[in-house]
Amino acid sequence: MTSSRQKNPSRKAKPFSGGQKSAALPKRGTKSEIQKDRYRVLIEDVADAFYEADLKGNFKFFNDALCRIFGYSRQKIQNSNFQTYMDETNAAIAYEAFNKIYRTGKGVVDFNWEIIRKNGERRHLEISANLIKDNGGQPIGFRGIARDVTDKIVAQQALKESEACALELSHQSRWAEQRYEAFLKFLPIPVFVFNLDNTVSFLNPAFEEVFGWSFEELEGKKIPFVPENCKEQTLEGHPASAQGKSDPGI
Repeated sequence: MTSSRQKNPSRKAKPFSGGQKSAALPKRGTKSEIQKDRYRVLIEDVADAFYEADLKGNFKFFNDALCRIFGYSRQKIQNSNFQTYMDETNAAIAYEAFNKIYRTGKGVVDFNWEIIRKNGERRHLEISANLIKDNGGQPIGFRGIARDVTDKIVAQQALKESEACALELSHQSRWAEQRYEAFLKFLPIPVFVFNLDNTVSFLNPAFEEVFGWSFEELEGKKIPFVPENCKEQTLEGHPASAQGKSDPGI
């Protein structure tokens, strides 16, 4: 069945205008204002904290990420000094870093801050900072990025503690082994220690004196001789005898 309605090839699609006539985009400001708008959107969209502070270290401009990292509201941070969020030691470190930037005019990258959040939690930050100058080249403040690296620092500390613990356990194990060997060497009766494959791992001096074999001769080997009158008794305690197997070393 042919429809009575025919398509008009010259018909154009209507713009999405909500049922109203499409309106021209409102005129934006100057090129400088557009760039500032883009700059603001970019700053607010990044995960790292962006900040600007005056020469006294008071926060004048910052994004939402800085509020999130510091754990305070924008109203609380605005015009507050960076030292507010640190103990005396870290405040002194931060002051020296900013003072160096001011004196030399050179920025710094990845120096560390430790801040104290509103809930008392300490966070580790990697900070970059540069000097802000006016049109006349005079310093007017500082600008930079703050990145929360607490998880990385905690992981590094945990790894160091784990390595130190493993080293300590190794030392303790070796010390216990040395004490054990010293005790066995002191015993007046023959003592030998087997590995899982029935090779010799230790002989005490009494064994060497009674049987005449030195440890150097038997280390890593099976004891090549058991007297005939002791074979049956030896096999009774030998793990291979429980499976009906014989050991060529016996």
